[in-house]
Amino acid sequence: MPAATPLHAVCITGQERSFGEIGANVREGVLRMLGTPRVAFFGVKPVDDPWTGLQTLLPLTTVIAQHKCWDAEDLNVTVRWVHCDMRGRSDCRVSFIQTMCDLKACLRMVSSFESHNGMQFATITKLRPDVFWEMAFDLPEVQANTVYVPGIDAAGGVNDKLAVGGREAMRSYLSRYKYVKNATAMAASVEIRLQSGSTEMFLAAALRTEQVQVRREIAWVHCMHNRKMLLMNFGRRGCIARVRCRTPCESLLIPGPGIKAGSATCHNVTCAAMRRADTVGSIPMRKNGDSGFGTWVVDQSRTASFWRRSSDPNTCVDVGGGKQLFHPCDDPQRKGRLSFCGQACEWPRDAATGAYQQFATLDALPDCILPTLRSTTEPVPAECIVSHRTLFTNDTLGTWPIACPVRKRSLSKAEAGRRLAVGGISCPSSRVYRPSEWEAAWRARVGEVVDNSVSWAASCRRLREDSANVWHWLQLAQARSNGTVGLSASWDAAVVSHHRVISCDGTLLARVPLEPLVSFLRHPLAVCWTKVSHLLAKEHLLVPWANEIFPRAARSFFFDVGASLYASGRTKGGYSQSWFAKQYSTRGLAFDRVVAWEAANSTDQTILSQLPPAVRSATTIHREPPTLEQLLDSGSDSLTYHNFAVDAGPDSARNPLRVLEALTRPEDFVVLKIDIDAPSVERELVGQLLKQPTLQQRVDEFFWEHEVMGSPMVHRGWTIRKTDRGRPKETLANSYDQFRALREAGIRAHSWV
Repeated sequence: MPAATPLHAVCITGQERSFGEIGANVREGVLRMLGTPRVAFFGVKPVDDPWTGLQTLLPLTTVIAQHKCWDAEDLNVTVRWVHCDMRGRSDCRVSFIQTMCDLKACLRMVSSFESHNGMQFATITKLRPDVFWEMAFDLPEVQANTVYVPGIDAAGGVNDKLAVGGREAMRSYLSRYKYVKNATAMAASVEIRLQSGSTEMFLAAALRTEQVQVRREIAWVHCMHNRKMLLMNFGRRGCIARVRCRTPCESLLIPGPGIKAGSATCHNVTCAAMRRADTVGSIPMRKNGDSGFGTWVVDQSRTASFWRRSSDPNTCVDVGGGKQLFHPCDDPQRKGRLSFCGQACEWPRDAATGAYQQFATLDALPDCILPTLRSTTEPVPAECIVSHRTLFTNDTLGTWPIACPVRKRSLSKAEAGRRLAVGGISCPSSRVYRPSEWEAAWRARVGEVVDNSVSWAASCRRLREDSANVWHWLQLAQARSNGTVGLSASWDAAVVSHHRVISCDGTLLARVPLEPLVSFLRHPLAVCWTKVSHLLAKEHLLVPWANEIFPRAARSFFFDVGASLYASGRTKGGYSQSWFAKQYSTRGLAFDRVVAWEAANSTDQTILSQLPPAVRSATTIHREPPTLEQLLDSGSDSLTYHNFAVDAGPDSARNPLRVLEALTRPEDFVVLKIDIDAPSVERELVGQLLKQPTLQQRVDEFFWEHEVMGSPMVHRGWTIRKTDRGRPKETLANSYDQFRALREAGIRAHSWV
């Protein structure tokens, strides 16, 4: 059989919900259970859910849209026996019946694939996206007529969150919709009473009717990550809190099969130790203050029922020795602030075709696909606190807050920075550039625009003829600066250029306006309307708001190449740090870290004196290029200030793009500004940005003052006019081309002042 031929099928149904937080864990759990990447994933996608994370992390073979296969009679008859709470949900009966339709549809996809390829899958798995796998489950040898389910959360019947089994056994599992109309009678025929029952009891009755064996696997432990569990207070205690804080457990104690059983509890001793304690009367103990969050410290105050459960091999499972799977929390060592999940690595795709790559063995997979197995990531030690304010909502594009202020730092910042951080979904959305008709008209006549005269008279006349467009642009910029209400301001795509932000499934997420590339790429009132006053103005720049960034950024960086000082610089408008800090923070994009370069030498006191106190106390100044290790060690800095000149050499330690690539990840929000009054070095750096996709994936916003000939700025301060020797061959026409190329690469490129 060819290596690419799948051996196993996986059916995915339902909303993504918290997959944005736990997707890397779900992927690792199912692949380690099946023991091979030769898996075909089939999905039935709800019409109102883009499934951005699922289609990024998993190599989905076929995805179809959810359809309604039930009628009013189905809904009415389930009133007699489907009983579930409505905490933050719509009618649970509708959800249940639609799930039955989805499973039936997935079975049809599996059968069609088998028929088309002349083969049959060895197993079929039913996968739910919002279920965290707490430990690596070793699937036993699968029997043809057996369905294997977690031994937890059975609600009086058979766990219906996850399942795997032989092909024929899972056919019965996936096709149980046929029993909905006569569910009560069907269950009674196999001696199961559905009144006041549950969907899990319906599953138990259907499998018993089909004479399918059910094997409950106590070692298949999971933690539901849904709104219901959080509303039941599990966001501050229980498995969600334990998982988010990466609390290491020696054992997990599984509740009984009752309706209100809940999730497993985590203990600091092995099952054997607890069994010995029952007979010997002594056990290893820890003080409460030293126990990991979510861990029960075993002591003699436990009840007799607790000891009976802990000594039962069907309720206690050891999870030490690498069996426990941990939440992929990104740098939880950051004390006192919310931490976020990092971006889970995408399933690799073929560069030419965009198709998912196929792998024959788990060993062939990239390390980040199996992070717990491959990395040396350690759990967060001891005092991790989950705040009740970290309740998440069902947002498939979001990253998920984890409040983990750790009182005792056991890892260095450098070591924490090297930890493999995967988990939060960064939807692989793309930005498609749409230049306005106005921009296109100026670009078409760019030869007429290039003019080295002082007055720039001909092009100014043309710009004044476009005065209606100029005022529309400036009024939009003014409206967008007046709070988020300005985001609703209408604008004309024939005048203002923009990026169309497209999600993984082709959905248009947003249209984000950009300054049109017209005139000499400055404030449109400069020179042509006034002589001087608008030369350094920035009010025309269209800076984005946080809710226009897709996906939401894990971290926010500003790389300022040519930073001057915080509130003063070489010229009246030459400083930039304070302007950028204000513009982006007011738009919900406050920078977590600023990395700056300035060639003009200043004393430490001069550099620090203008900084806000909170930034001043977290600033590191370098007079010589630091190593990348030192930069990682400075991960908690608000400002890293390099007081030396930059170098465009690709391997130079003075190259700011080399630092940017080392410190950031594609899911971060990154703003880059280059303005060092050294045109040749600037051009080399921009050339590297245009040529390197890895850099393009990291830079979201780019500001650059491109000094060229053919602009009235050659007579108004640009250094290229001072000597013919330094005069570049580029003209304003090249500026149009390069800013257009940057925008077409997905970068919001702005002409700086």
